[in-house]
Amino acid sequence: MRRLLASAVLGSALILGFTGCGTEPPPTGAPSPTGGSTTASEADILAATNAACNQAVSMSSDFAAGFQRDVNQFADPSASAEAPADAEDNFEAQMRGWSATLTSLATGPVSDELRTVLTESTAAIEAATEIGETPLSDEQVAAVVAIPDNFRAVCE
Repeated sequence: MRRLLASAVLGSALILGFTGCGTEPPPTGAPSPTGGSTTASEADILAATNAACNQAVSMSSDFAAGFQRDVNQFADPSASAEAPADAEDNFEAQMRGWSATLTSLATGPVSDELRTVLTESTAAIEAATEIGETPLSDEQVAAVVAIPDNFRAVCE
């Protein structure tokens, strides 16, 4: 009888051990046992969206003003002649940096609306980056100059 009772207790312990009884669920944000991962909470998305908005609005206001100044300089032959030899390279580097930052912000857990504006802004910047290759159209210039206002509309 003792042997039967001991076997039943041992069997129950093994069954409970294999079924995960008593284990804690994975922490939030950790991969789930099925291989996927949990999604960010609404509070995380709101916080990330607010942080991305602050950075995007501030950065884009500065870069759009510099962009407008540089485009005007490159369009004016007399001002272009006085510009440093590496002015176009500096312009392209600044534009690529702006674009890269907006792209990285779009990969965070931000709202879908902000992600759309980040992606569209990045496309507009990239289209306008090669200023030395061909003159920019009025539409390209307007699209880049409007970026800070686009962010303000989504972020406020």
